[in-house]
Amino acid sequence: MQKHIKEIMNTKVEMIEGNMTIKDALKKMLQLDFSALPVMKDKHLMGMITKHDILKKVIANGKDPGMMKVEEAMNDKMPSCMDEDSLEHVAEMMMKSKVRGMPVLDKSKMIKGFVSLDDFVHKAHNEKLSFEILKSTTRSA
Repeated sequence: MQKHIKEIMNTKVEMIEGNMTIKDALKKMLQLDFSALPVMKDKHLMGMITKHDILKKVIANGKDPGMMKVEEAMNDKMPSCMDEDSLEHVAEMMMKSKVRGMPVLDKSKMIKGFVSLDDFVHKAHNEKLSFEILKSTTRSA
């Protein structure tokens, strides 16, 4: 029987509001030891903010992290999956998008969880899928 992503996703999702500052987002990421956070507005997913986004769009451009809002630096074209999607389908999406994690939505487009490479490694017990995701998201030197 085919497993669905809702069987391995993390249902405790840490998020940040788009009107918060980049400094707030960085503090939260450091506190949680996360490299990305879903950005929400009125319980709807707006995008994702990553440490890479912050380095590229804020720090490298000399912007003030205490003044700039998360919604100004977030990526609003990030992939997401549905809670009924198969593990194989989500793994393929992650590989194609070169991401190690993505939000999981329900039919009403509300965020229900987050799935990451770690979930594939520790919960899916599928070494082949885990390795393929890792391989596709690792930059070669």
